[in-house]
Amino acid sequence: MSRDLPPLPAGVLPSLQADATHLISVQATPRRTILVVEDDFFLHCAAVDVLLRHGFTVFAAWDTNKAWDYLQSEAIDLLVTDIRLPGFVDGLALAALIRKQRPELKIVVASGQSPAGNDRATADEWLCKPYRYDYMVTVIDRLLGDGPAPAGRRWPFARGKGAVRRRPIPAS
Repeated sequence: MSRDLPPLPAGVLPSLQADATHLISVQATPRRTILVVEDDFFLHCAAVDVLLRHGFTVFAAWDTNKAWDYLQSEAIDLLVTDIRLPGFVDGLALAALIRKQRPELKIVVASGQSPAGNDRATADEWLCKPYRYDYMVTVIDRLLGDGPAPAGRRWPFARGKGAVRRRPIPAS
């Protein structure tokens, strides 16, 4: 759904008109709907901002109570959740509850703690904090079928002093 743009002044490249029309149509048709559940202010804001910039429709919740409300009332395609969250359950329990109710929903768990054996079945993908936002978008694109799989099964980590290194979950 694109709008007609006014003609550009003389001397402006004609391709700008086509580019502007394309940008308007891309912004008018969001790719998919994602729910981000994160209680850390900076991670919450950054993840929402990155996903919006990549054309997703984003709902954001600070706790599992609000997240549950969104999951019951909105057409969410993918859930990104932390584990330790305020609310009636933690992030893993929220993921397990919604997995039983909506098995087609893709779930990404982002946490600073390593998953236990049973927790791996709860999520389609795990992101170990700190993670790179471009990698998060790559993982989401792959899960939603909108992009190629990331190379290998790597986990992005911060580099430098104090960086934590953890082993990735083996592919099953």
